[in-house]
Amino acid sequence: MFKKLKKGKMNFFKNQKKFFGGIKIPDRKKATEDLAIISLPLPQKVIIPVIQHVGEPASPIVKKGDKVKTGQLIARASSSVSSNIHSSINGTVREIGKFPHPKLKESQAILIESDNTTLSPGPIQLLTESEAESLNADEILKKIEEAGIVGLGGAVFPTHVKLRLRNGRKIKTYIINGAECEPFITCDYRLMIEKAKEIILGLKLVMRVTGAERALVAIEKNKKQAIEIFKKLLKNEDGIDIVSLNTEYPQGAEKQLIKTLLNKEVPCGKLPRDLGIMVSNIATLFAIYEAIYKAKPFYEEVITVSGGGIMRPANLRVRIGVPLRKILEFCGVRSASKIKVVVGGPMMGCAQRTLEAPIIKGSSCVLVFINEEVKVFEDNACIRCAKCVDVCPMRLVPMKIAQLVKREKISELDKFNIEECIECGSCAYVCPASIPLVELIKLGKIKKRS
Repeated sequence: MFKKLKKGKMNFFKNQKKFFGGIKIPDRKKATEDLAIISLPLPQKVIIPVIQHVGEPASPIVKKGDKVKTGQLIARASSSVSSNIHSSINGTVREIGKFPHPKLKESQAILIESDNTTLSPGPIQLLTESEAESLNADEILKKIEEAGIVGLGGAVFPTHVKLRLRNGRKIKTYIINGAECEPFITCDYRLMIEKAKEIILGLKLVMRVTGAERALVAIEKNKKQAIEIFKKLLKNEDGIDIVSLNTEYPQGAEKQLIKTLLNKEVPCGKLPRDLGIMVSNIATLFAIYEAIYKAKPFYEEVITVSGGGIMRPANLRVRIGVPLRKILEFCGVRSASKIKVVVGGPMMGCAQRTLEAPIIKGSSCVLVFINEEVKVFEDNACIRCAKCVDVCPMRLVPMKIAQLVKREKISELDKFNIEECIECGSCAYVCPASIPLVELIKLGKIKKRS
């Protein structure tokens, strides 16, 4: 299925290029990196938003009072760029309406109350490896679409849309993103350790769909155990290589990863696929494996729960829609005068207004910070140090964009390529004036689109 790499190809991995900008930050992963994945007890209720992905919200196909089962379709993709959504528990639909959302103030969601059973929708026929290999690209894509899989590295773009290539286009290099460069987060690392074989099977499926000639499994050097496991499993695999990366943030952003591995830059307004490259996150490939081999829709995911305010840090397998309150009750929160809860990593995550907000697709982490960890910065005047320019991996001028947003000069934002900002937070991290640069850039994007 895969073309054998030409002799000497391995040498270029020793001469990795560095992406522009970036920062060195403490990884803060020790609290959870050696903790095996465990399952959160089934919740008594779930709040499942119909918008958990890039594109149009899904359309509910259930109504109040309906009985639903785990894995049952409850909201159908409403456009060409949308994603199916499934029930994550057995129970009864109690309400369809506005509920808290971890990224938005609120959104339409489906509230399901558990009936305290754990039965699946029906018998699951597990595929053998040879049976899975007999599936063609269209059959694989259909199963991925039906399962409601989205990119789990943060983009939450519908995976079936990303993988569907037009006009005879093929992918030359498929990159597996195992960088996991944000501090605290270790859920992908644990998946690589505990589910490496399954991830590789998922990789082979997407290579078949896209016609990829080779694949690179990219893992940062601070994840030694994962690197060794993949080296062992890929020892006799032609066309799939393991690459260890220097530890730097935001190494896991796809354009920066491409620059590091292939020394290619994706131009403004273009996608990696335009260069014959595609990037997928570790958790996405595992979800694809489960969808194809186990006929399992995407209704649960692995997240990291950590931070100074957590008593029992963990890597948890949780059902989509479980309220944050239940996760924090399970892991325990230390008493403190000041508490901040963040969904996502400390660099790109969102601080929460309420613990009733649910876990959604792509919620890779829940962090709790307390007391001295919770800092409120005053917005001071820019001192023109240009540190934000030096570290911006997209070669933007963050302070200029922020100033335009403050002055309501929204029509001028495109001159400074605001849409190219990946919102990594590097600029705000190094700003000596503590200016909320990322928040201002996000606001600018919203105003520009409204």
